[in-house]
Amino acid sequence: MSENNDLAPIRLIQYSHGAGCGCKLSPKILEQILRSEQAKFFDPNLIVGHETKDDAAVYDVGHGMGIISTTDFFYAYCR
Repeated sequence: MSENNDLAPIRLIQYSHGAGCGCKLSPKILEQILRSEQAKFFDPNLIVGHETKDDAAVYDVGHGMGIISTTDFFYAYCR
């Protein structure tokens, strides 16, 4: 395998058109996703799910801990 050092650097900011909350999925798109058939399941470990129409979910992994997932996208400040 050969190395190619001529590749342009990858800039994460090229994938973002806004900053902070401006990069969040729009409420309309999020609602369409959450209304889909794939989103209709029950999991007793899901503390905060799509029924709240929130932009985050909290999943109980046991031992008093949970995983938080959000649709927020934070602008990448990199050079």
